[in-house]
Amino acid sequence: YGIFVLATAIVLWVEWTLASFFSRATVRMVSDSSAPMDVAGTMVKWEFGVGIAAGIVLGLGAPSIAAILNEPAVAAPLRLLAIDIPIFSLGQALRNSQVGIGRFDHRAAASAARSVMRLVLTLLLLHFGFSITGALLAMIGASIAEALVASRGLRLGWRNGPAAPAFRLVAAYAVPTFLFAAAVRVFDRLDLLMLKATGATTASAGLYGATLTATRIPMLLAGSIAPLILATMTMLLRSRETEAARTMARQSVRVTLLFLPFAAIGAGSAPGLLRLALGREYIVGPFVPSALIAAAAGLFLLSVAVAILTAAGKPGVTSVVGGVMVLAAFPAHLFMIPRFGPEGASAVTAVISVIAAGITARIALRVVPTKFPVASLVRCTAIALPGYLLAVWLGSEGPIVLLTVTVLSLFALLALYLVREIGPAELKLVATLRPGTREAPIDPDSTVG
Repeated sequence: YGIFVLATAIVLWVEWTLASFFSRATVRMVSDSSAPMDVAGTMVKWEFGVGIAAGIVLGLGAPSIAAILNEPAVAAPLRLLAIDIPIFSLGQALRNSQVGIGRFDHRAAASAARSVMRLVLTLLLLHFGFSITGALLAMIGASIAEALVASRGLRLGWRNGPAAPAFRLVAAYAVPTFLFAAAVRVFDRLDLLMLKATGATTASAGLYGATLTATRIPMLLAGSIAPLILATMTMLLRSRETEAARTMARQSVRVTLLFLPFAAIGAGSAPGLLRLALGREYIVGPFVPSALIAAAAGLFLLSVAVAILTAAGKPGVTSVVGGVMVLAAFPAHLFMIPRFGPEGASAVTAVISVIAAGITARIALRVVPTKFPVASLVRCTAIALPGYLLAVWLGSEGPIVLLTVTVLSLFALLALYLVREIGPAELKLVATLRPGTREAPIDPDSTVG
């Protein structure tokens, strides 16, 4: 299992690095084109080609990597998984192309196909005794399934027509957004690495890592919502529907603010939830999960703000934001962790995430331009604070904590409705992000806050 984890970690790092370079650029370029299939064909060819090259390099370099790691047994799995890199890259390029032309349901179907196929193939191949090789083959099979499903309905222009973008234009979006994604990936694990580097025990670092993983659910939402916002806003701006684009930008930020009460309830109930999920050996204090949930909420808003900036043609700002976050986190962790341990690490991550998200969101809405929904922030915070305090006061444990979170969330939902934070405007936004609604109208007069 250790060999499997080591090999997959290396390959997944390569795959997601390539995906980070092309993803936002593909969505932006396809959405902004009057001949989207031609542009999509060019982007798919480039990403697939780079994936083939990366796979060849990894396959040939597998023995050297194994020697560096002082683990000869990892060479064979790396050679096998090198086959997965171009297939994975092809699937990601096709998914991003589907998002770019407004077929959001195809993206969701491809993701579902990948997850289901990997689970089924893993169970089947392990049952027949293929061990690690079976698990690796299941990853490759899942990538093939994702690419096949993502290709549905795409009639790509494989020849470079007049609408095909120059690489220089693609790089203008790909490079800064890639640098941002890479910086955030470093930032998101820097607290754990610094905690271990400054002398924390393996057990303490393990508990912190488990907390970090369990509190990143908002990032799954960000990964699903941000590409849709990027594609839809780009389409609106290309169609010169400026007012609709402004409204969507403001509403997208408001939607992230609507998660504040639920994040607060989750933070207040986090000790009970994590002990239920991870076992009674989980003994981390309440501050750490609460701070990391706040950080995840901040990164959610940051991801939405970056999508708005990219759609508005300002991708360079995103790389600056990511770099500043990492540069600020290093000295802050060095100061806080020796004095406060895991609490200091989580506090630094939360503060920097929230500040970066707030500043970037303000910048994004000024670029569009539209006003920041300050009234919505105040109302959502006013609901979040008592929700957090009540969850902490109840201190539920065991299965009852699920009931507590559900009841408090329903009260928060009712409170948002009563203060008119949930209404027709949010339904308009959801309608705009539905599959096949490239030209869905957004009523600027229906917004709140």
